[in-house]
Amino acid sequence: KDAITLKGGIYGNTAISAQLQNYLLLARYRRNFMRSWLFYELEPQVSWPRSPEGSQRAKLAFTFRLEVVFQGTTH
Repeated sequence: KDAITLKGGIYGNTAISAQLQNYLLLARYRRNFMRSWLFYELEPQVSWPRSPEGSQRAKLAFTFRLEVVFQGTTH
């Protein structure tokens, strides 16, 4: 019924520069509700993208996701 995911990432294009462009941390909470095939997810995240000047300021984001899982039978 419940699931928690923790993710982190470091992003950059090493072909252009060895400098990293973005750091990211997020947590995702997923829960089944009302029906066995209906889920919602809450996902707060913080990232530190590098600006053209080279500074990195924290950016906050929040995602709400609603998922419907279809299951069928093969004939």
